[in-house]
Amino acid sequence: RCSDNGFTMAYTYGGANTTSTAGRIDVYNYDNVAKIWTQKGTTKYGVNNLTASHNQGFGVATGTLGMDKKNLNRIISGGRAYYSSTIRSRGFVNIIEFDSTTNDWNTVYYQYGTTNFQYLGGHKNGMSGNGNYAFASSFNDTDGTDNGNNPTYVYERAADGTWSVNATFTKTNYSDLGNAFSADVDMNYAGDMMVFCDDYETGNNAWIYKNISGTWTQQGSYID
Repeated sequence: RCSDNGFTMAYTYGGANTTSTAGRIDVYNYDNVAKIWTQKGTTKYGVNNLTASHNQGFGVATGTLGMDKKNLNRIISGGRAYYSSTIRSRGFVNIIEFDSTTNDWNTVYYQYGTTNFQYLGGHKNGMSGNGNYAFASSFNDTDGTDNGNNPTYVYERAADGTWSVNATFTKTNYSDLGNAFSADVDMNYAGDMMVFCDDYETGNNAWIYKNISGTWTQQGSYID
């Protein structure tokens, strides 16, 4: 991912082992005078926020990356997080922010999945361009096994810098959504509109929602 001016970029590296190279995020700034890229802060590892008590584990593959587009000071990412033969791929989400005082990244929000093969944070993640909203989606099976109830969470940043869940999208909460509504998800710059795409089912393929006075409301009918 790149900032609006193209002088800051972030990338993820997915690992599938228990070493410190598993699931890292690196951010670089471009020095337009020296014509070189220098690292912004230190490498961030999702594995640092996983413990056995989370029943998530250490085999971490970092999921898709979302960030604020202006300064690239806030990032959301996550991974599938395999732990054992009985507790598998529930997923986790990290939101990190850059601290200019310490010149490093801090984890400011963390969440992990609650059911096997939910893949929360290991599927689709994103952030509004202004950095005040973010989302993390889970995997919903194309055959309807999950009944569209593995959630996509929308997160909101308060004025004091704390993050919390703003909305939870599931087929139970929003009955017009398809079983595989989270096949692709995106958010606009302001963070008040979402699009959900079902790449697999026939019929309904896309749904658009807008946050109107705190209520997420479908805009028009579905798009097929």
